[in-house]
Amino acid sequence: MYSIGGYSFEKASVGVMTDVMFPLFPQNTTADVGVILGAGIASLALSWKAVEAVEKGQVGFLIFSGGAVVRDLPETAVFKKFFDGVYTKDQMPKPGETEKEWVERCLPEYLKKHGVPENRVQFEGASKNTKQNFQNLEKFPEYQQAGSVNLFGLLPTRALMTMRNTQSGKNKMAVLTDLFPFAGVDRENWQGNRDARELVFFEFSKIDPANPGNYIAKGDCADVNLKAEIQMAGKLCVPANGKSFGAGHHPGF
Repeated sequence: MYSIGGYSFEKASVGVMTDVMFPLFPQNTTADVGVILGAGIASLALSWKAVEAVEKGQVGFLIFSGGAVVRDLPETAVFKKFFDGVYTKDQMPKPGETEKEWVERCLPEYLKKHGVPENRVQFEGASKNTKQNFQNLEKFPEYQQAGSVNLFGLLPTRALMTMRNTQSGKNKMAVLTDLFPFAGVDRENWQGNRDARELVFFEFSKIDPANPGNYIAKGDCADVNLKAEIQMAGKLCVPANGKSFGAGHHPGF
């Protein structure tokens, strides 16, 4: 019998993978800091989603973390077709451009469009993987001081597990905001799409306790109880009067 994310199983089923990889975190929340985790070709669209959260008052400050060369990532070739028509020609990553360089170049126009000052976003471009993301986030006082964090990512469950494995990330209240790059595919029907299925299976394998080389066994992640995490995230929900009863204080503002 295996266990991951608070779910026990003998063999990982579609249901278990759905609950673990698509946890139902509340989305009407506020958080001190939004962390945008580099996601290759999806990084810019993910950043747009985070900017919209700032515009709505759901996040006080953004930090983008990611330094992989976008066009060198093998998944870019697979996912690129899903962003045709989403990005303009000028918004596509240039040869040799890292996630940080690409987003830093293209994001100011979107910030201006949504009335978000450029000083509400900082960038970190040294990270090549999720463990490095959270090591390098420690350099930002906005992250260190944050009582609550919204993790913007592509299937970000493992990001939460990685954060929980760090000293400063153990006690932060957390919300996950996912960007799934496949049009018309979601939590309910991902298993019927070949590309989506391959992505979910690949990401789940990284934390699957049945895989001896999983990231928890390697010491990169800590297992979490997702139901408890979701319940705790509920404290960050915005009530009907529009006032947050989260733990945040939006450092620096």
